[in-house]
Amino acid sequence: MLERLGCRVTVAASGSEALACCEAQRFALIFMDVQMPDMDGLAVTRELRQRDGWTRDVPIVAMTAGALDGDQARCREAGMDGYLAKPLFRETLLAVLERHLPGEPPATAMAPTDADDPTPQWLDTAALHELEASLPLPDRQALLSLFQANMPARLDELSAAHAAEDMEHIAQLAHLIKGEAGSLGLRQLMQAAQRLEQAASQRASCQAALASLRQRLAPSLAALEQRWMQGEPS
Repeated sequence: MLERLGCRVTVAASGSEALACCEAQRFALIFMDVQMPDMDGLAVTRELRQRDGWTRDVPIVAMTAGALDGDQARCREAGMDGYLAKPLFRETLLAVLERHLPGEPPATAMAPTDADDPTPQWLDTAALHELEASLPLPDRQALLSLFQANMPARLDELSAAHAAEDMEHIAQLAHLIKGEAGSLGLRQLMQAAQRLEQAASQRASCQAALASLRQRLAPSLAALEQRWMQGEPS
């Protein structure tokens, strides 16, 4: 994923290999897996911070498969500068790169966007089948109309919260949009809202995730409108 964003990447398979890589070359940013063979990421980070030279100050961002209570505090105490819980999303990685490498923006054009895909999967057909089996078409269209009517104000509210750096409010709004989009089977929009919520919850840059949410709104709504204009699905 990082390579698709234009980054040059070196991978270490263990803690000792990570230390050896840092002896052989210099890095602008380190993503540190917390769980590694022979040495965990916390121990590797402590070792790097104790060395003389560039490793004292290089940004180190933790990566872990689960967000457990106290994990972030332990990572900070070890000397890490950030924390990411898997699964990772493109917008979340972009936010980290923008924060820690402000003078070296990634080549985002290398990563295809939904607009480049002639047949994007905008809708969650499984969720829609369930919704269509539960509600008649007029009721579903009423829900969609209400969602469409509310979204402009919510996007304005998100923009205001972003300008004010109110991460808590951004996360709350993104969570609301995620739930409503998911209930309507708007898969791409739900995923974009989820990424925005995750970025805000981690107090990372939300600019890319917010732009992604805006980008997906119109085509997602158009796809659902087209589906329901064609009548009841078989």
